[in-house]
Amino acid sequence: MAELTARNVATMREESQLKSDIGPRDLVFSFPIGIPGYPDVRSFQLLPLGVEFGPYLALKNLGSDYPVFVVVQPSAVVEDYVVDIDDLHQGLLGLENGVANVLVLIIASLDQKDNLPRANLAAPLVINLDNMLGFQVPQGNPEFVMDHKLSVPFKDTSRS
Repeated sequence: MAELTARNVATMREESQLKSDIGPRDLVFSFPIGIPGYPDVRSFQLLPLGVEFGPYLALKNLGSDYPVFVVVQPSAVVEDYVVDIDDLHQGLLGLENGVANVLVLIIASLDQKDNLPRANLAAPLVINLDNMLGFQVPQGNPEFVMDHKLSVPFKDTSRS
């Protein structure tokens, strides 16, 4: 899958709004066991934040306005990040045959000190786009920390 940006997610959503039914282009994902800290929140939609937010997107609870996570594809902000999907999560995601259209997202947050985002590399969100199922998949690599400082600013008006 091509890298997602606010601009192309917005384009996908505009195209999908021509249909009355929710379809795969609406980027609605099911997390059958929720996301840690939010076990009862199981349906999320990927939404653009705006062009000035560059590669950062919103993953919003489909049922209400809370929670909303800021997410980003690792390839847009981190070099040499390879996700290891263990056998259990491969089975849960339906990846047993080894061929799938997978989207990996990392959750980002803002550091109050320097206003640069930090990302949770230790537990990316892995989504099978063929069945729209997602799980947070813990990583065993000790180099992948929960508060990795990113160099790509969260908001930059020059991106507009």
